[in-house]
Amino acid sequence: MTGLLILLMIAGLTAYLYFKSNFVNSFVFLIIIILASVPAFAYYEYASSFVISSDSNKMGKLVTIIQPLCFLVIFGLCAAILQIAANSLSKEKIDLGVIPERAGRIVCGIFSGLLLSGVFLTAAGMAPLPTKYPYERFSSANPDIENPTKAMLNADGFAVGWFNLLSKGSLSGKNTFSVLHSDFLDTLYLNRLGLSKQISITSAGTAAPIEVPNEKGVWPAPEDLTDTSGKPVRPKMDTVLTIVRVGLTKNVLKTKGAFTPLQLRVICKPKDQLKNIYKGSAQVIYPIGYMKTSTELEYKSLTGIIKPTAQDFDGPVKWVDFVYHVPVDYVPVLLRFKLNILMKLSEPIDISEAPDIMSFELPERESVESEKDEASEIGTKPLEEIIE
Repeated sequence: MTGLLILLMIAGLTAYLYFKSNFVNSFVFLIIIILASVPAFAYYEYASSFVISSDSNKMGKLVTIIQPLCFLVIFGLCAAILQIAANSLSKEKIDLGVIPERAGRIVCGIFSGLLLSGVFLTAAGMAPLPTKYPYERFSSANPDIENPTKAMLNADGFAVGWFNLLSKGSLSGKNTFSVLHSDFLDTLYLNRLGLSKQISITSAGTAAPIEVPNEKGVWPAPEDLTDTSGKPVRPKMDTVLTIVRVGLTKNVLKTKGAFTPLQLRVICKPKDQLKNIYKGSAQVIYPIGYMKTSTELEYKSLTGIIKPTAQDFDGPVKWVDFVYHVPVDYVPVLLRFKLNILMKLSEPIDISEAPDIMSFELPERESVESEKDEASEIGTKPLEEIIE
């Protein structure tokens, strides 16, 4: 169905531009789509944070669709303004000849349709839709995070990839989209795999349900690490087993605070790109489990449910030491939680300086019961608070 819609959009736009426009106007239309997508990708997160924080108590379940709505509204408004400006400036028809006109309209129509369908697919990927819509990028039962299924012609990948190029180039500034949103499409779809178990794709609550320590929050796992059956835990090839400490706050108890390991992703940077951690390239990794004791790892499936209860807290924060396979020559620098929280991690320390392991144990859960205040409020840590 998604492939059919992509083909229809491409064919429809190509036919419209071929019969109803000329090459110059068709090219301008393509440029308008490209330019309108730039502020949509660049500012949808800021806009959604502003909208949510302005009246979060009255939004209820609408908080889960604010991001895709802001994305589409910004894109639509910018495209409309640019189109009106273009129409007012292009009053005389320009004809470049039969062959250039026909070929140019077709090429512009194909790329316009591909980019426009990619924009809409990207917005759909942010929305709380069932995992099969707009297409099943990952299997909900056993997701293979290394081999995502792509849409026809990779339309959404084309749109995101184009903005990544712009972000790395003249639009990069201090921050790069491919770092702040590394593996953007994959993380959108992986974040949604918990929906079938009634796990929200956004974080709920007026305050963030997680936090990270200002120091001593990242260090190598102990060499004598074993799993719960007593088998040694070894790093994958070209990786280092690394502990990242995450604090679960009592805010998770006020609303639906359950999450999956797929929603607790760490962004790693090459060691030679740490001068500005928000610029350059990055890689996303997911936890393999958490420390049950000082030397014992509790494996956790990527789609397993982590939901603390009041009995798990002996203070305002329950610290949990999650374990990751961090690629060699990479450093964990950022932590992303669900769709709307981004936190800066402390600098890694040597194992000799590591704090005592925080023991943690939760029963395996199959699903999460619905709660009346499922998404009554949203907790975010705005990007501007962590990016200086």
